[in-house]
Amino acid sequence: RNVMRDNHLVNISGHPGRFMPVDLNTEHLIGYLKRLFAAKGIYSMWDHLGNISPAIVKVENVKKHFAKMMNTSWKNRTHKDADTRTLIWRLANKIGELGIQEYRPNRLVDFAPVAPDLIQSGWMKLKSSAIPAFNKKITALGEAGIYEEDKDDLPTMQWEQAEHVQEDENEDI
Repeated sequence: RNVMRDNHLVNISGHPGRFMPVDLNTEHLIGYLKRLFAAKGIYSMWDHLGNISPAIVKVENVKKHFAKMMNTSWKNRTHKDADTRTLIWRLANKIGELGIQEYRPNRLVDFAPVAPDLIQSGWMKLKSSAIPAFNKKITALGEAGIYEEDKDDLPTMQWEQAEHVQEDENEDI
């Protein structure tokens, strides 16, 4: 029996009122497969994904059962914006307490360490160790005579002859 052609709506969960169109169900399964494939890592193969796709509903059920056993399952199936009001008020109170929103020229921040100037410290490291070591190696290579004149197997192009050939071709047009 061809389930895809014989049914326009499918009820995978078996719960009443949980019917969905076949194409939407397929999109859900593709999403599950992508998450499963991403969890498997870069060493998985697309062939493997094709082999496990018929069992993805069972794999999802195992995942849900395991999450329920470990008490890590989600509480809701629908999206709901998080209530961040308490976090916002905590942040606003801390900002008010520290006076961050007020302009104070030459403010000294004594509760956090001063961040180093990464560009300056990086340049100092390069200047003190990496560049001299590089220059020393290049000088040693030059003194060892490793560099030879490149010899080209192809003859050099005769530019004068090439210009005459091009002029002759233009005259024919």
